[in-house]
Amino acid sequence: MHLDGPADPRSQGWKEALEEIRAHFLSGALERIGTLERALERVRENPADNTRIADLFRSFHGFAGAGKTFGFPEVSTMGSQGEARCARLSERAEAPGPEDFQVWKALCEDLKRQLLPLVPAARTGAGGP
Repeated sequence: MHLDGPADPRSQGWKEALEEIRAHFLSGALERIGTLERALERVRENPADNTRIADLFRSFHGFAGAGKTFGFPEVSTMGSQGEARCARLSERAEAPGPEDFQVWKALCEDLKRQLLPLVPAARTGAGGP
């Protein structure tokens, strides 16, 4: 194996494919953040509705599961924190309180800070939430 020779063309193809998948993840980030914010607002409207909390859980779960896969471990961490808070409330059959909403809102804002600067449409002002 030569370390100073040309890169393996298969490796280059893999890198290009990964970048394409990563770009696809980012292109959907605006929509997923919007879905997350709408789910949070629906919980705020009716905190005792377990279906709405489950929807919020799924929205956070999408970030928890995908972030690290596409090179954004902080996004996965934030998604995991949001979904864990939802799961805890569901397990205890409790309605969320003010602290829960503060944490969820902060996580939404942190996700936006992490992802929106990387989304081409967000930089140009098109398609923003």
